[in-house]
Amino acid sequence: MRYFLLLFCLIFSYNSFAQQCSNDDCPCFMRAGDNYAKKKNYKKAVLNYLIARDCDKKYYTTVEQKLVSLFSKIDNQRKKAENSEKNIAKVLEQVQQEKAKTQ
Repeated sequence: MRYFLLLFCLIFSYNSFAQQCSNDDCPCFMRAGDNYAKKKNYKKAVLNYLIARDCDKKYYTTVEQKLVSLFSKIDNQRKKAENSEKNIAKVLEQVQQEKAKTQ
């Protein structure tokens, strides 16, 4: 049942993309991808870039460059999150040590 619901949602989300941009309007998908990338909604940005790439082959190299850029941004965010997690772990360890000293 969950899979049916997921498939149902995916079909309707694809239809909403089709209503925003016609298949002949590939630059619209590129602009939508750029807008989503600026808003840091990378999932929708990648989807729009892939649609634009499939729509018109002249966008292939541009889309590939934009995808590489997006994935490096995602990787940088992942690294920042890992560093933050390590810093939090160090602070918690220091708090535990201080707590043990006071007891």
